[in-house]
Amino acid sequence: DVAESVAPVGAAPEAALALGETETLGVLEATPAVAAAGAGPLRAPGPGIAPATVDAADSGPVEPDPLADRSDVEEPEPVRPDSPRSVDAADAGGDGVVPGANGRDRAARQRTSRWRDGPRNGDQVDGQGEEIFVINVLARNGDAFNGADLFEVFMRNALKFRDMNIFHRLDPVNGGVRFSVANAVEPGIFDLSDMASLETPGVSLFFRLPGPDQPGEVLDDMLGVARDIGKSLGGDLKDENMSVLTGQTLSHFKQRMAEFSRKRMSMRAAHG
Repeated sequence: DVAESVAPVGAAPEAALALGETETLGVLEATPAVAAAGAGPLRAPGPGIAPATVDAADSGPVEPDPLADRSDVEEPEPVRPDSPRSVDAADAGGDGVVPGANGRDRAARQRTSRWRDGPRNGDQVDGQGEEIFVINVLARNGDAFNGADLFEVFMRNALKFRDMNIFHRLDPVNGGVRFSVANAVEPGIFDLSDMASLETPGVSLFFRLPGPDQPGEVLDDMLGVARDIGKSLGGDLKDENMSVLTGQTLSHFKQRMAEFSRKRMSMRAAHG
């Protein structure tokens, strides 16, 4: 079991996740299984697909609603994963527009992305349902995270820049992906050649089932990285619906995992 800082299980949804208190989440002993869950406004991507994201504001003067649609904003070309250049975190800086907190959260709930075309919660994937587990880390007070600062935290947590131009925590034994980290700004990628100029309102950490063999451990691991990002850069942890992440939220995650396992075992038994 991995000790993590969460609000007490059963706490009111409004209770924020306390960074300084510790509680053991526990490792589920169940294997991944089929479960159908209601899709939330923010969901992680399917295989080869990145999570839902928000529109980025342009680099001009701050508008009343910085996240409003701007048809004249040109999306950057994604970096080719086979030719990223190294980043020096000391080069942190940039003049990106900082979105307001209210507009940021509102847009986050409405975010759409070309990477959301994959299966959603409750869809059938090769005869099995799927579950998505998401923890968002959003900069406080309408501020933004700088890319160089993010990169430094990512490296400290052994995240690797791999498929889909996003970062992944890999299994040290088999090299499989445990969970992934995407930019909260559409199209969800990171430009590794220009991290120092990146300004983003947040990042999304996620994994899906079927997937890791020990989802309880992966959740603990992902929560630890999310907490480190929030503590290091001044961010708040939110769930997939952009509500404050609480102990009750994490307890619900574990219940979904157990139900997923139960349904998958039932399906296997039914098919002999």
